[in-house]
Amino acid sequence: MQPFNPLAILRAAGPWGPSLIQRIRPDMKDKFKDLDEGALYDYIYHCNAQEPSGESAFRALTVCVGWAKNPMLQRIQEIDSRIPITMIYGSRSWVDSESGWAVKDLRKDSVVDVHVVKGSGHHVYSEQASEFNTLVRRACDFADSLARQEEEAGEALRLDGDDEASTRETLARSVSVLTMKDNPPRVGVVLD
Repeated sequence: MQPFNPLAILRAAGPWGPSLIQRIRPDMKDKFKDLDEGALYDYIYHCNAQEPSGESAFRALTVCVGWAKNPMLQRIQEIDSRIPITMIYGSRSWVDSESGWAVKDLRKDSVVDVHVVKGSGHHVYSEQASEFNTLVRRACDFADSLARQEEEAGEALRLDGDDEASTRETLARSVSVLTMKDNPPRVGVVLD
Protein backbone atom coordinates (compact mmCIF):
# COMPACT_ATOMS: atom_id res chain seq x y z
CA MET A 1 0.00 0.00 0.00
CA GLN A 2 1.30 3.44 -0.93
CA PRO A 3 1.69 6.07 1.76
CA PHE A 4 -1.24 8.43 2.17
CA ASN A 5 -0.99 11.68 0.22
CA PRO A 6 -2.66 14.74 1.73
CA LEU A 7 -4.52 15.63 -1.45
CA ALA A 8 -6.15 12.16 -1.54
CA ILE A 9 -9.11 13.78 0.24
CA LEU A 10 -9.46 16.23 -2.62
CA ARG A 11 -9.31 13.44 -5.20
CA ALA A 12 -11.93 11.47 -3.24
CA ALA A 13 -14.24 14.49 -3.23
CA GLY A 14 -14.80 14.07 -6.96
CA PRO A 15 -17.17 16.68 -8.41
CA TRP A 16 -17.38 18.43 -5.02
CA GLY A 17 -13.61 19.10 -5.12
CA PRO A 18 -13.74 22.69 -6.42
CA SER A 19 -16.22 23.75 -3.72
CA LEU A 20 -14.12 21.96 -1.10
CA ILE A 21 -11.06 23.96 -2.18
CA GLN A 22 -13.14 27.14 -2.08
CA ARG A 23 -14.11 26.40 1.55
CA ILE A 24 -10.57 25.44 2.60
CA ARG A 25 -8.75 28.23 0.72
CA PRO A 26 -11.08 31.24 0.39
CA ASP A 27 -7.96 33.44 0.27
CA MET A 28 -7.19 32.20 -3.25
CA LYS A 29 -9.88 34.41 -4.78
CA ASP A 30 -8.18 37.46 -3.23
CA LYS A 31 -4.78 36.49 -4.64
CA PHE A 32 -6.18 36.07 -8.15
CA LYS A 33 -8.80 38.81 -8.36
CA ASP A 34 -8.48 39.10 -12.13
CA LEU A 35 -9.61 35.51 -12.70
CA ASP A 36 -13.11 34.09 -12.77
CA GLU A 37 -13.60 32.59 -9.30
CA GLY A 38 -15.26 29.40 -10.58
CA ALA A 39 -12.55 28.81 -13.16
CA LEU A 40 -9.85 29.39 -10.53
CA TYR A 41 -11.16 26.72 -8.17
CA ASP A 42 -11.85 24.32 -11.06
CA TYR A 43 -8.28 24.81 -12.26
CA ILE A 44 -6.75 24.20 -8.83
CA TYR A 45 -8.92 21.13 -8.37
CA HIS A 46 -8.05 19.61 -11.75
CA CYS A 47 -4.33 20.27 -11.26
CA ASN A 48 -4.44 18.35 -7.99
CA ALA A 49 -7.06 15.69 -8.80
CA GLN A 50 -4.74 13.81 -11.15
CA GLU A 51 -2.34 10.99 -10.29
CA PRO A 52 -0.30 12.34 -7.34
CA SER A 53 3.15 12.04 -8.98
CA GLY A 54 4.45 15.41 -7.76
CA GLU A 55 2.99 14.82 -4.33
CA SER A 56 4.58 11.35 -4.17
CA ALA A 57 7.95 12.70 -5.34
CA PHE A 58 7.84 15.46 -2.75
CA ARG A 59 7.16 12.92 0.00
CA ALA A 60 9.97 10.67 -1.27
CA LEU A 61 12.46 13.54 -1.28
CA THR A 62 11.61 15.03 2.08
CA VAL A 63 11.48 14.21 5.76
CA CYS A 64 8.48 15.53 7.70
CA VAL A 65 7.12 18.61 6.00
CA GLY A 66 9.54 20.00 3.46
CA TRP A 67 12.92 19.13 4.99
CA ALA A 68 15.19 17.56 2.35
CA LYS A 69 16.42 14.03 3.09
CA ASN A 70 19.74 14.82 1.43
CA PRO A 71 20.09 18.61 1.17
CA MET A 72 21.61 20.02 -2.01
CA LEU A 73 23.69 22.36 0.14
CA GLN A 74 25.95 19.43 1.03
CA ARG A 75 26.73 18.78 -2.67
CA ILE A 76 26.43 22.21 -4.26
CA GLN A 77 30.20 22.55 -4.76
CA GLU A 78 30.19 19.45 -6.99
CA ILE A 79 28.43 21.44 -9.70
CA ASP A 80 30.85 22.93 -12.22
CA SER A 81 31.71 26.45 -11.06
CA ARG A 82 30.95 27.89 -14.50
CA ILE A 83 27.28 26.99 -14.20
CA PRO A 84 25.40 30.04 -12.88
CA ILE A 85 22.74 29.50 -10.22
CA THR A 86 19.74 31.72 -9.55
CA MET A 87 17.46 31.24 -6.54
CA ILE A 88 14.17 33.06 -6.13
CA TYR A 89 12.34 33.21 -2.80
CA GLY A 90 9.22 34.97 -1.58
CA SER A 91 9.77 37.21 1.45
CA ARG A 92 6.75 35.67 3.18
CA SER A 93 7.42 32.07 2.12
CA TRP A 94 7.77 29.22 4.57
CA VAL A 95 10.99 28.34 2.69
CA ASP A 96 13.86 30.23 4.30
CA SER A 97 16.22 32.02 1.92
CA GLU A 98 19.22 31.33 4.19
CA SER A 99 20.17 28.28 2.11
CA GLY A 100 20.42 30.52 -0.96
CA TRP A 101 22.81 32.84 0.84
CA ALA A 102 24.80 29.81 2.07
CA VAL A 103 25.16 28.62 -1.55
CA LYS A 104 26.44 32.07 -2.50
CA ASP A 105 29.04 31.85 0.31
CA LEU A 106 30.08 28.30 -0.67
CA ARG A 107 30.44 29.09 -4.37
CA LYS A 108 32.57 32.21 -4.24
CA ASP A 109 34.16 31.33 -7.60
CA SER A 110 30.83 31.18 -9.44
CA VAL A 111 27.84 33.33 -10.23
CA VAL A 112 25.09 32.81 -7.66
CA ASP A 113 22.17 35.22 -7.60
CA VAL A 114 19.73 35.14 -4.70
CA HIS A 115 16.52 37.12 -5.00
CA VAL A 116 13.93 37.62 -2.28
CA VAL A 117 10.73 39.02 -3.78
CA LYS A 118 9.07 41.39 -1.32
CA GLY A 119 5.43 40.81 -0.54
CA SER A 120 5.35 37.33 -2.04
CA GLY A 121 4.66 34.05 -0.34
CA HIS A 122 5.84 30.64 -1.48
CA HIS A 123 4.27 30.81 -4.96
CA VAL A 124 6.29 33.73 -6.34
CA TYR A 125 5.52 32.70 -9.95
CA SER A 126 1.82 33.43 -9.38
CA GLU A 127 1.81 36.02 -6.62
CA GLN A 128 4.39 38.30 -8.25
CA ALA A 129 4.32 36.93 -11.80
CA SER A 130 5.80 39.98 -13.50
CA GLU A 131 8.80 40.22 -11.19
CA PHE A 132 9.30 36.44 -11.25
CA ASN A 133 9.26 36.40 -15.06
CA THR A 134 11.75 39.29 -15.16
CA LEU A 135 14.14 37.44 -12.83
CA VAL A 136 13.87 34.18 -14.78
CA ARG A 137 14.32 36.00 -18.09
CA ARG A 138 17.38 37.80 -16.69
CA ALA A 139 18.89 34.49 -15.49
CA CYS A 140 18.27 32.84 -18.87
CA ASP A 141 19.70 35.82 -20.77
CA PHE A 142 22.81 35.71 -18.58
CA ALA A 143 23.27 31.97 -19.18
CA ASP A 144 22.82 32.54 -22.92
CA SER A 145 25.43 35.33 -22.87
CA LEU A 146 27.91 32.99 -21.14
CA ALA A 147 27.31 30.35 -23.81
CA ARG A 148 27.86 32.94 -26.56
CA GLN A 149 31.10 34.09 -24.90
CA GLU A 150 32.36 30.50 -24.81
CA GLU A 151 31.45 29.98 -28.46
CA GLU A 152 33.18 33.20 -29.45
CA ALA A 153 36.27 32.15 -27.52
CA GLY A 154 36.26 28.82 -29.40
CA GLU A 155 35.55 26.88 -26.23
CA ALA A 156 32.08 25.60 -27.06
CA LEU A 157 31.63 22.06 -25.77
CA ARG A 158 35.09 22.18 -24.20
CA LEU A 159 35.79 22.30 -20.49
CA ASP A 160 39.36 22.66 -19.26
CA GLY A 161 40.72 21.60 -22.66
CA ASP A 162 38.96 18.22 -22.52
CA ASP A 163 37.75 16.45 -25.61
CA GLU A 164 34.04 16.50 -26.43
CA ALA A 165 33.30 13.12 -24.78
CA SER A 166 34.84 14.07 -21.43
CA THR A 167 33.17 17.49 -21.60
CA ARG A 168 29.78 15.83 -22.02
CA GLU A 169 30.62 13.52 -19.12
CA THR A 170 31.49 16.53 -16.93
CA LEU A 171 28.24 18.28 -17.87
CA ALA A 172 26.26 15.07 -17.27
CA ARG A 173 27.89 14.75 -13.83
CA SER A 174 26.89 18.32 -12.97
CA VAL A 175 23.32 17.70 -14.10
CA SER A 176 23.30 14.42 -12.18
CA VAL A 177 24.26 16.31 -9.01
CA LEU A 178 21.29 18.58 -9.61
CA THR A 179 18.76 15.89 -10.47
CA MET A 180 20.35 12.95 -8.66
CA LYS A 181 19.55 10.81 -11.73
CA ASP A 182 21.91 8.11 -10.42
CA ASN A 183 20.31 8.05 -6.94
CA PRO A 184 16.66 8.98 -7.27
CA PRO A 185 14.62 10.12 -4.29
CA ARG A 186 17.62 10.96 -2.13
CA VAL A 187 17.70 14.67 -2.67
CA GLY A 188 15.11 17.37 -2.37
CA VAL A 189 15.62 20.96 -3.23
CA VAL A 190 12.65 23.14 -2.58
CA LEU A 191 13.38 26.55 -4.03
CA ASP A 192 11.01 29.39 -4.07
